[in-house]
Amino acid sequence: MWILSLVIVALMQGAGNQQPAAPEKSGGAPNVQVPHAAADILRRAAETNGLDAASAKSWHVKFSFDQFDDEGDNTHSGTVEEFYVGPKKWKRIFESDTTKQTDIASGSGLYRSGDQRWLSPVEMRMLDAVFHPLDPAHWERFPHSAEKKERQVGGVRLNCVEIQRTDRGLVFSPGPAFCFDPNSVALRYVRENLAFEATYNEIVPFQGHYVARKITLTRGGRKYLSIQVDLLEESPKVDDSFFAPAPDSVGPLGGRIALSSGILMDYLLSHPDPVYPSGAEGKVNVRFVVGKDGHVIEATALDGPERLRKPVVETVRKYRFRPFMVLDQPVEVESSTSLEVHSR
Repeated sequence: MWILSLVIVALMQGAGNQQPAAPEKSGGAPNVQVPHAAADILRRAAETNGLDAASAKSWHVKFSFDQFDDEGDNTHSGTVEEFYVGPKKWKRIFESDTTKQTDIASGSGLYRSGDQRWLSPVEMRMLDAVFHPLDPAHWERFPHSAEKKERQVGGVRLNCVEIQRTDRGLVFSPGPAFCFDPNSVALRYVRENLAFEATYNEIVPFQGHYVARKITLTRGGRKYLSIQVDLLEESPKVDDSFFAPAPDSVGPLGGRIALSSGILMDYLLSHPDPVYPSGAEGKVNVRFVVGKDGHVIEATALDGPERLRKPVVETVRKYRFRPFMVLDQPVEVESSTSLEVHSR
């Protein structure tokens, strides 16, 4: 069973309903020469789209979001507000109908008040879409080729870079595609695979970066997340006490944390071809721990057919992940996964 990660993104709600708009013409637009090679285009785009990049300065951003179910009903809504002055000094306030938490990086670690759970895969993907919509680690972790193409998206012609996995002996559905405005690296559309896409609209320049004020993520042709950036400015000058953890905060966070498999599998680098007993069928749930170096250091079968438990655990123990970082420090991660076996 091949586990393919879902990167940042999700999709348009019908090609004719959400058309990419032209970037706004205003001061401070990135002065970026578009590279010729496809791989270089992606690298340059990763450096200039979103907020969380090596060249980032300070920011104060607030955005609202709505989450939808398969029937199109609005199931969750909320806001995210972040004050950023450096990679180890920031404050993020996440509020929704299900979650209320404040994370503070104070220089001495990461502290959390309110809900202590780590965000869900959908919530994490939402943050990615705003702060760093292109992460090279998502496609550089496997053998691949990159090719430039033109594509019609919502009636607008865009320049795209398509990625294809080149692992020997494997057949994959169409790989990721990243599309940009002509003669620019302003991100407008991402297709992760046949089911997940995203569109980026109302592009504005900010501190030499491109930032989308409206982002729509869809899954299987249905909108499941809508994001509206309501405020974007340089972070105001505030006293250090603004970044002091609240008395009820938990932290510094680290050591071993619990993440859902939906998040952790985005960090998967490699996994082996499983070997199971002939004729074996069944589902095995496995709890496992990933060490700071990305190797699985613990794995336990929670249930499932007895003859499958040991080979499934041995398979999971061979998984390799990118280390999960908390303020640039690797931590151990506890998670779980399910493997369904149909061996001939």
